[in-house]
Amino acid sequence: MQKKGYQEVQQVDPSIIKSTEPEAIMALWRQIVAGDNSALRQYLSLFGPKQEDHMVIARIIKRFHRAEIVDDCLIVSLVPLYDGEEDEDNATEVTFSKPYGGLGIEELPTSVIEACKIANGVSFESTEGGYLGFMGIEDECFIGSGSWDSGLFEEDEIEGLWGAMDYGQNWICFNDKQINKLGEPQLYFISHEGGAPKAIKKANTLSFGQITLRVISQYFTEEEELDQVYN
Repeated sequence: MQKKGYQEVQQVDPSIIKSTEPEAIMALWRQIVAGDNSALRQYLSLFGPKQEDHMVIARIIKRFHRAEIVDDCLIVSLVPLYDGEEDEDNATEVTFSKPYGGLGIEELPTSVIEACKIANGVSFESTEGGYLGFMGIEDECFIGSGSWDSGLFEEDEIEGLWGAMDYGQNWICFNDKQINKLGEPQLYFISHEGGAPKAIKKANTLSFGQITLRVISQYFTEEEELDQVYN
């Protein structure tokens, strides 16, 4: 188990960095737990490899507390900020599930499959109730939000929408009727309190992996990575 005070001490094997095969990902996880240099940074960079993701990843890494592997899952404990101060009493475990090793699924957005091949589910519990993150692919079906219930809304309110992620007691949903600049369904935020679904404008050019990073960062760093969403 890697304790608080994460240090970058040596370079990660480049062949591991470039591969998203499950065995290579698991090897990278072991390096993270062992305290190997920038292994956590390199792993998170698989979700967001672009220049615009670097600062998001850096903010997440600053919240690092410890890491371990349990039941084929990487558990990374992060210390959240509350009003700009670290709250070690509420260190929270983010679970990265074992990578998906199956084939592509035609009806799924490409970036969803790419994210699942890095972690077949990423989730953590909110102190405000519920979970944030997504559940991965099981039996060739993407679960996405574990709590999404279309029956809570009028059919015309959510036409074309389906649960991509949980966001505490709320949801981030794909909208099949609107396409973003990546050619994938646009993401919308829906509150359990009701009201019209709201398009997440900052998500218009982001892959599902990049969205996952920003959900983690927004919760733990108080940085507004995505517009419209709240827990």
